[in-house]
Amino acid sequence: MPTSCLEYAISYLSRYPKTEQEIRIILYRKGYDSEQISSTMESLKKNDFINDEKYIESYFYSEVEKNGRPVYVAKQKLLQRGAPKHLIDAYLVEHEAEISEGIY
Repeated sequence: MPTSCLEYAISYLSRYPKTEQEIRIILYRKGYDSEQISSTMESLKKNDFINDEKYIESYFYSEVEKNGRPVYVAKQKLLQRGAPKHLIDAYLVEHEAEISEGIY
């Protein structure tokens, strides 16, 4: 059974990839204090366990490019999961051609 905030977060992320905001909420609900969560988030980012840009890329590839789901639906779900809007928009601009191919 994981005891530290970092151990719990890594254990959770090994099963379910999450955005930074989602994992913060999970840790708060688990009862960890702000200081523990802040240091854990720094460590997770430093070691690339949490990377919202990669999460967005993976999500769009899976949902839009591979399965042909509408872009606006995928974008809304990412926003609900706490992905930063500016990162989503940057991804859409950068990968517009690939997304269009996936839709067709």
